[in-house]
Order: sequence, then C-alpha cells, then structure tokens
Amino acid sequence: MQNLELEKIINTYFAKGSKLSEILQQQMIESPEQLLHSLRAAAQARTTTQTTHHVMLLDYFDASRFSYVFSPLILSVLKHKTIFISPENQVLEQILAEYFRVEALKLNHQQALLDMDICFDLAAAELSSQELQQYAALKAALDPDCKSLIVMGNELDASLQELLQQAGVQLIQYHLVPQHFDLSEIEYKKLLWKRKSSEIASICEQITLANVDLVTRMSGMQKIDAERLIDDLMYSEHLFEKVSVFGEFTETIYKHQLK
Repeated sequence: MQNLELEKIINTYFAKGSKLSEILQQQMIESPEQLLHSLRAAAQARTTTQTTHHVMLLDYFDASRFSYVFSPLILSVLKHKTIFISPENQVLEQILAEYFRVEALKLNHQQALLDMDICFDLAAAELSSQELQQYAALKAALDPDCKSLIVMGNELDASLQELLQQAGVQLIQYHLVPQHFDLSEIEYKKLLWKRKSSEIASICEQITLANVDLVTRMSGMQKIDAERLIDDLMYSEHLFEKVSVFGEFTETIYKHQLK
C-alpha cells in the first residue's frame, strides 16, 4: 500500500466530529497508525484467504428501491455470501419484519454470515451518505475475507475507490433500475409463494429485472440465463426456504439474547 494517498484517506476517519472514529474505537483502532497497520494486514491476508464474501451498500431506502432488498437474498441463495449495509429506516425495517426478527438482525453478524451466508447491517440512521460510503468501504477493506464492495446506486467517492484498490477489494458499481411500488399494497409473504396472483407476479417480474445485471456480473452467465434463474428462484422453493430458515435463525438469536 502506498503511504501518502492512504494516509490522506485514513485521516478523514479521525477528523474532528467524525462519527466513524467511534466505530473504529469499538474495534480497538484508536489512531491513524493502527488503522493503517490493520488495513495492510487485511490486504496481505486477502491474498491467501480461502473464504470470500461481499459487502453490499444501499445508501438509502425508499419505495423505488424495494427490489434491492432481495438482492443479498438472491446472491446468498447462489452461494455468494453477502453483508448488506443500509441505514436504519422505519419503512425498510417494516418490510424486513415481514420475514425476520428485526431486533436480531443487529446481533451476531459473524454467525449469520457463517451459518446463513447473509447478514443485514443496519447502520446508524444519522450517518450521512458520505459517512455510509466511508463505513462500507472501511468495513470491506478491513475484512480479509471480503472480495468485493457492491455499491448500489450513487457512485462511490473517488478517494474510497483508491482505498479499495490499494486494499485489493474489487469495486462493483451497480446502477439501479428506476421502479415504482406502492408498498402499502404488497402482500409480502405471498411474493415467495409458488402460486401467485397477477399483481404479485408483476412485482416479482420487476424484482427479477432489477437484479438480472447483478447476477449476470456476479455469476458470469448470460443475461437471459440470469433472468431465467432469478425468475425460477421467485417461483421455486429455494428463495422461500432461504427466507424461512433465516427467519427461524433470527428468532433463535433473539430468544438466546433474552436469556
């Protein structure tokens, strides 16, 4: 890693008033020197690791981005372990609560990724878009098992692209498909049922179209094959089973926490 460029980036994490310095302190990183050392160690370990996963950032959520709640689930079914980062958001949490115990999503991320190939990292709502990008890039760069950072929507800041490049983390910039949903009209659990009404089938078609380029890129298959694959997942038991088992996992984690 080149010192000069990296040091400039690192210093932004320790700037006065930075919310990210508190996050670093929770990981026992209290100085720019410690962070630089940790980044170098992760970059070195990344060259030999046998276990890989991805970090995915959705920097804000609204109804137009509903399809991308399913992106990490689809990738995990396809054996791409994924950490999904998005800020805490009441509407997003209401949707996730249709399938999972939301309180448990904030617990035991490492175990969830290991056992279920997926975890949801709901970051503090007060983080700005820039701080969320910094958080996601740092999480990816410090994790020796992280292969790539998938940025959904807004382009990643150039300085953070430099950080990822020096850390040996691939950047996947994914452009979102403009869509519109009336979230109040969706019967969420029925989305994963094999038999679907015409309204539910139309929503599933939009989810497929929104994710087809992502699956194409991650799996290296032709677009038409990726579209058929996602469509099959929406109608077969694979995605339904994934959501159901992960839902049971979050319930178990939550009950264990209460003991």
